[in-house]
Amino acid sequence: MTITTRHDLNIDSELHTFTHKAKGYDDTGFPVRVLDDDFAISVSPSSIRENDDAEDVVVTVKAGLGADVSSAVAVTLGPGTGTVAADIESTSASSASVTVDAAKRTGADTVSVNAVDDAERDEENEAISLTATSTEQGVYVGPAMIMIRDDDPDFTLSADVTEVDEDAGTVTVTFTATTDTPVGGIVNFSLATSGTAETADFTASPTAVPLQIDGGSTRGTATVTLTITDDGDDEPNETIIFDDADGAEVTGDKTYTLNSVTVTIIDNDDA
Repeated sequence: MTITTRHDLNIDSELHTFTHKAKGYDDTGFPVRVLDDDFAISVSPSSIRENDDAEDVVVTVKAGLGADVSSAVAVTLGPGTGTVAADIESTSASSASVTVDAAKRTGADTVSVNAVDDAERDEENEAISLTATSTEQGVYVGPAMIMIRDDDPDFTLSADVTEVDEDAGTVTVTFTATTDTPVGGIVNFSLATSGTAETADFTASPTAVPLQIDGGSTRGTATVTLTITDDGDDEPNETIIFDDADGAEVTGDKTYTLNSVTVTIIDNDDA
């Protein structure tokens, strides 16, 4: 009798029972234990924030009962699905070397991991992938992922006026930018307008709104004066979107971004 095993998606060693049948004899069963020779990788913590400093991550490797643990298991850290190398700091550790205890069948190593603090506001599913390679064992199950939690925008921008009637005339809007952590230096944003409202529908003074947050502060304000044009056109409500005009603000080693705010002009004309 020849018994052939194959790799599965776990590191469990399994006990199987085979039955021998022969005419005139009682059935005879005999056990066969398959010792799994794979490794499973896990990490703690399993996610890091994009704007945090480098963080120590514990990489744990658990070996199946049949795995060869005579040499350290090399675990490579690299871009996961949807992630590129530029999303991981070049100073981060690129690998971990885990020595698995032969008796406990597990071992761990600590590596420093850092994500690039970029200005992309709508990133999804970024991750650092941990995979293992070995000349002794060709199959590794459970490769781990360290998810990168996108934290852009860093500043929450709000306005005390979000709707104005078309016949409102002159309106002053105050913008407030807030963040959770005091900034490390002076941060300057420049708010500019876009949206469905055209230049004939309003004027803004100043046209580019400077918004400054002082070093060590978590808050900054700016004001803009809007003059709304009361025309005679029956039209849909129009929007004025205030957003960062000149891209992210880089201060020290930190990249700051903020969200946009919309002021809606409510049409007052009937067909």
